[in-house]
Amino acid sequence: MTARILCFIAATMISLSALSVPDSLSNGKALNFPFRKYGISFGNSHEFTGIRLNFADSEVRRINGLNITLWIASIPYDANHNNENAVVNGVSIGTFIFNRQMQPLNIGLANVAKGLNGLTVSGLFTVSPGEKGINGCCLSGIWTALNNEGSTMNGLALSGLGLSGGRSLNGLAFAGFGVKTNAINGIAMSLAYLSVKYNFRGGGITPGYLLVDNFAGISVAGYSKIFEMHGLSIAVFNRTNELHGVQLGFLNYAGNNPVGLRLLPIFNVHFR
Repeated sequence: MTARILCFIAATMISLSALSVPDSLSNGKALNFPFRKYGISFGNSHEFTGIRLNFADSEVRRINGLNITLWIASIPYDANHNNENAVVNGVSIGTFIFNRQMQPLNIGLANVAKGLNGLTVSGLFTVSPGEKGINGCCLSGIWTALNNEGSTMNGLALSGLGLSGGRSLNGLAFAGFGVKTNAINGIAMSLAYLSVKYNFRGGGITPGYLLVDNFAGISVAGYSKIFEMHGLSIAVFNRTNELHGVQLGFLNYAGNNPVGLRLLPIFNVHFR
């Protein structure tokens, strides 16, 4: 029995020594056990399934399982495209996480990926520079940004300061200061402003400034400026170029009403 144990220990030590050197199959410099791409990895393995712990990621391709990274070797979208093709399926935990795609649980001070799916928790900010955008639940301490005109946020987004960018926000969006995007389908709330360049379908709530091109639904704001409104607008001051519904507020302006009925106190209506 003792001889078998000694043989096992010797074989294990030889395997670990072999694995601790640079991988001859271009799988990075890492100590991987018990297999080259499966099990537990300490270091910069490029492909791995299991538990992976690394200080700084570089040229990562695919990780399945638990990935814990303290830092980044370089931002993936620089000239070297360092982690441009990195995909993590499982749990990502780190300080500043930069990958192509991450799912379903991503936790870090900053999460940056072309596609974020599942639950993303960022102490500082979350950024999606790709068209896949953010899908699921996204919680950011300061800011959430969709840095691609074709990307979308689908699900629940909560940010301490702001939400911005992208083609549309679909679902529930809340920001401490403001929300700015091209379109919203769902409910958006902020303390200072809501700005939608094109279409807003659903409900918008802000005690500050609401600026929308085309709104269909219910809006509540301090100052509401909507080019075309379909539904109910409640504000201290409502200003609508083309009203198809009801305005309630201290002053209400509907540009498509007859001259004497355009600016009215308390309420204004237009249904034609």
